[in-house]
Amino acid sequence: MNSTPPHENPLDETLVAYLDGELSASRIDEVEKQLSDDPEFRQRLQELERAWTMLDDLPPSAANASFTNSTIEMVALTAAEDVQESGAAEKSRRWVFSLIGLAGLGAAATIGFAAAYSTLDTSNRQLLTDLDVIEHLDEYRYADRIEFLELLEQEEMFVDEEDDDAI
Repeated sequence: MNSTPPHENPLDETLVAYLDGELSASRIDEVEKQLSDDPEFRQRLQELERAWTMLDDLPPSAANASFTNSTIEMVALTAAEDVQESGAAEKSRRWVFSLIGLAGLGAAATIGFAAAYSTLDTSNRQLLTDLDVIEHLDEYRYADRIEFLELLEQEEMFVDEEDDDAI
């Protein structure tokens, strides 16, 4: 008997397909012609037929309870691992989306604050520019002419608060 496994020998594959009835009519004719011409090919077919017959004579094996239980346990463990992996992937996906959402919220808040600050800052700049006038508005109200105010300034009648602190 040849020790070469059938899957490594293309002739054995052809003979196995012939025995199983898996060949087309034209291929069957080719195999039968080769069987009539080649004694080694015929011998190999006989060896394979004997192996087939021996396999048919073997009693069917039944799986015992421990094999069934261990197989079911393996399937259950594999399913549990798959569920855990998908759960972990879902958690990491949620975590990433949460971080992206928080980053977007932070960016939107920063942009909103900068826009509001620049808008408010523009209107307040004019107030800072006019602060000297605003501080002395009461004195200016009673002045009829600018020359009068200039005289008061020369007499240092308009004392700044900073100057008051120094005294």
